[in-house]
Amino acid sequence: MLRRQIDHFSQNLEEAIDKEEANMVVIHGVGKGRLKNEIFKVLREYYEVRTFRNDYNPLYGYGATEIFFEYEEEGDDF
Repeated sequence: MLRRQIDHFSQNLEEAIDKEEANMVVIHGVGKGRLKNEIFKVLREYYEVRTFRNDYNPLYGYGATEIFFEYEEEGDDF
């Protein structure tokens, strides 16, 4: 079940990146933190992910993480 959840999350993450979204919220629940920890591992693999945070949210409590993206502008060669 965890693998299916991570696959679904990864697909949605890639769609957000393809659309160059500014941010997204993923709801993972509180529980034992296994899903949240796996999501954090995935997020660290994407250079487009500028930062993410699991702060208290009035709608989701601590059961959601907000992800912020940053994209290279065309012509930016470093």
